[in-house]
Amino acid sequence: HGAANGHGGVLYSPSGVYLASMVEYRLVIRDSTTLSVVALFSCLDRISTIKWAPDSLRVLCFMKERAMCQVFDISEPDWTAKIEDRAAGIATAIWAPDARHVITIAEFAVRLTAWSLNSKAVTHIN
Repeated sequence: HGAANGHGGVLYSPSGVYLASMVEYRLVIRDSTTLSVVALFSCLDRISTIKWAPDSLRVLCFMKERAMCQVFDISEPDWTAKIEDRAAGIATAIWAPDARHVITIAEFAVRLTAWSLNSKAVTHIN
């Protein structure tokens, strides 16, 4: 499960069709063959890490300074999800294998939380 970190990180999608790059607050999705821009998204804060969903359709952006994630969908540019855990905070986030859930891990691994991107259901595992 690859991730790109830091300023100017670049990451191929699992399918190899897309290339995601991050610059400060911006997420740029390019066609990996032509390098033409397919989608451009803006986050609420500086992006620390980007991770592709296993199906290569969505990208998870983790903003460490805000302890928040945003998810963007390449096929639906107007769709977005914002994930915050104000009680426990978020130290990191990963994709579930189904590409429809995001798993967040609180500081010191005191809690795992599964966030459904389809139903918006939240499940805490303490």
